[in-house]
Amino acid sequence: MASFTAQIIAGNGGGYENEGIIPLDTLYLSENSRPAWVLKKGPKKITWIPTVDNMLEDGLLMLAIHAIKQPEIIALANQYFNNPNPTYAELYQDITQEHLQVLYEKNRSTQWCCKLIITVFNKSHIRSQIPVLEQYNIKNLEVCTPIFTRNYSSWSKEVTIKGTLSTN
Repeated sequence: MASFTAQIIAGNGGGYENEGIIPLDTLYLSENSRPAWVLKKGPKKITWIPTVDNMLEDGLLMLAIHAIKQPEIIALANQYFNNPNPTYAELYQDITQEHLQVLYEKNRSTQWCCKLIITVFNKSHIRSQIPVLEQYNIKNLEVCTPIFTRNYSSWSKEVTIKGTLSTN
């Protein structure tokens, strides 16, 4: 079973001043032998094999098409993907890199109507890609990264602690 290294929750801001989220969809990133973004829509499972260099943007593109259903993005994707509106895609072979860049640009300029909470676990590949979010027109966004980890290694039989739980 693959482990997940990041998640993106899309939903509506909850309560006073949009604190929290009322989730509508959740996208998970698996990064074992081959990275994959996975979205479950009821009984349907949608899986995309992302590009390594733009893994975070690939996940946002997948959300725009399958969860948020941005009409402009869907129209372009239907033109550019070898298999329109794919529930399974390998982004190195199902679309040209030039067309993928056009979709990224369109997705960056599109007004996102929902709130996103992006949680990036330790050692996730997308950690270095977080700055690209500044180019997106997402009004409600939270990015969460670990402040504290305590990990037990079954190989070395040791516990490694990084960070602090102190709120000061």
